[in-house]
Amino acid sequence: MVEGDKVMENGQDKEDKIEEDNLCELEKCEKLRDIPMKIEGSLGEATILLRDLINLQAGSVIELERNISDTIDVKVNGIPVAKGEMVIVGDKIGIRITEISEPK
Repeated sequence: MVEGDKVMENGQDKEDKIEEDNLCELEKCEKLRDIPMKIEGSLGEATILLRDLINLQAGSVIELERNISDTIDVKVNGIPVAKGEMVIVGDKIGIRITEISEPK
């Protein structure tokens, strides 16, 4: 049924139908908010020889292949999503987000 410039569909105009569909999508998204996600902050990597690994003791230092000023990669479920910098929060380490990655 046509009413003016609006197309009627089962007693609803198309704009109302689109709005209702969007609300349904929002409700689905709202349910997703409670899904746990693993967030990982990678400080860096190092490659060492097995003999050096065997000789590690308490107090040993493993030098990472990054500078102290380099950003930390932040991943969600293994997917890079952001970069950040290490911060101290009380007696814990945290990551201050400095950049959100573009989706790929």
